Amino acid sequence: EIEIKIPDPLFIHVKNLKDHPLNDIIYDKVNDDRDKLRESLLKSLKNTGVANKETVKVDKNGVVYSGHRRKWASEEDETGELGLLHCEIIDHTFDPESLNDPISEQIEADALDDYNEPGVTRNQTSWTVVLRKYHFMNALNYKKTTKYFSNKERNAWCHQKCSFSKDHFKQMVEVYEKGRNDLIDKVV
Repeated sequence: EIEIKIPDPLFIHVKNLKDHPLNDIIYDKVNDDRDKLRESLLKSLKNTGVANKETVKVDKNGVVYSGHRRKWASEEDETGELGLLHCEIIDHTFDPESLNDPISEQIEADALDDYNEPGVTRNQTSWTVVLRKYHFMNALNYKKTTKYFSNKERNAWCHQKCSFSKDHFKQMVEVYEKGRNDLIDKVV
């Protein structure tokens, strides 16, 4: 068996990276302000020769599992300096057919989640991100079981995925479900 040697460090041009389809559902690409991130990437590139300190995790076909915001910020760079990103090839490979079956889609969503926060409980950037992710996972649970998360399952999800209190999380889910993003923005 022939072993293919992947260069280390591995740099891939952003035009060769593909957005994972679930990223657009879970993360709000349109309303995400990436100006500070882009400035940070340019500063790092100038100081170290490498734009991103943390590798972008991609499958063998260039589908981004972790680092989509760095990819987006690099694509939006008007200076043209942010073309290459330091990447790492992961063991998992995206199969577009996985999105046609709720069980396979759950496995794909979990893989995406795992590569973005391996064993870390954090606020995942913002309330908006947490609530979008919860809403997606709750809808996916409905596709699989024809039931939305129970209160107990919602609380367990909150405990596992973020550091917000279950009471605050419940209230914010209710606000999100009413479509009151203006109130979420005020909390943030």
